[in-house]
Amino acid sequence: MGALLYEPLNLKPTSRPPRRLKWFKDSAAIVFRDDARGIVFSSRLGNSNSRTSWQNTTSPCDRISFAPLAGNFAIARHGQPLIQTAEGGYSMRSDLGNVMLVDGRGQRDDMAFAMGYPDVPYGQEFIEKADIDPRTNVGHVRMQLAPAYNPAQGIESYTREWFFEPDGRMRLIDTVAAREPHRLTWLFQTYKTHAIDAKGDGLFTIRNGTTVLELRVARSTAALADSVADTITVWAYRNDQGNRSCHHLAFETRESVREAAVEFVLT
Repeated sequence: MGALLYEPLNLKPTSRPPRRLKWFKDSAAIVFRDDARGIVFSSRLGNSNSRTSWQNTTSPCDRISFAPLAGNFAIARHGQPLIQTAEGGYSMRSDLGNVMLVDGRGQRDDMAFAMGYPDVPYGQEFIEKADIDPRTNVGHVRMQLAPAYNPAQGIESYTREWFFEPDGRMRLIDTVAAREPHRLTWLFQTYKTHAIDAKGDGLFTIRNGTTVLELRVARSTAALADSVADTITVWAYRNDQGNRSCHHLAFETRESVREAAVEFVLT
């Protein structure tokens, strides 16, 4: 009977702009796409569930989070991952993500739990804006991340901004102020099979086969030391992801500072 009632629908294909920025407000998540360059960028705040789902459940397991990772992000090009979160194994920590560390420590309640963090309170960090300016075609995301850190760390303000330029540049600008001086470290994670190479003058490349991402320090108010090191994963058992080890590119202030403004450009 259903077949007899079938009437084909002639839906007109909808065109999508080649550069799109979507803000999933309830989930505090951002997705940016640049189809011409094959770029997919995603970022979110610390909780792994949405505010609505968090408010409507009382189960600690339904409020579980991977690790304190507010402002973490991932970048892929033509479907190939270039920057992503490292595998957690049995030690879930902030330094598995692409976040800022304070004196080598992660975000609020970063205690290296084995299987994630149950009954995580909803954080007070927030996304302030996310849009593409129709006049300039520049995408802009602004996050306020200071509440993601332990009050004892004294981070008074921390703004993370992304600018997605029409020429393909992705500009990450972090502006931090603290009550006391701290060593600040910025992390960029990728699989160990993806080579990280220093090209000089603050320029690095991350290579996944023939797919390459360039990353450079455009400016910094504090002197930075760069390094490449293995990311520590406490392996528990073999999983479907293949137990792929990661390494990371790190930029750390050479001295403890109360304020810092750093810009990274990724292309």
